[in-house]
This record gives sequence, C-alpha cells and structure tokens, in this order.
Amino acid sequence: MVKKMVFSLVKKYVLPIVVAKVVRTVQQGQRK
Repeated sequence: MVKKMVFSLVKKYVLPIVVAKVVRTVQQGQRK
C-alpha cells in the first residue's frame, strides 16, 4: 500500500517535469 502511494506521488511530480522538458525541446527544435 505504501509503495503504491509513493509510486503514484512520484508519477504525479515526475511526469509534469518530463512533459515540460519535452515541450521545451520541441519548441527549441522548431525555432532552429
């Protein structure tokens, strides 16, 4: 139960960061 909660929390905080990084990379690629 605890591990599942920690995993969901990590997902909640890590996914947005990864998405933001991908979006920034794509935007930079389009500019160049």
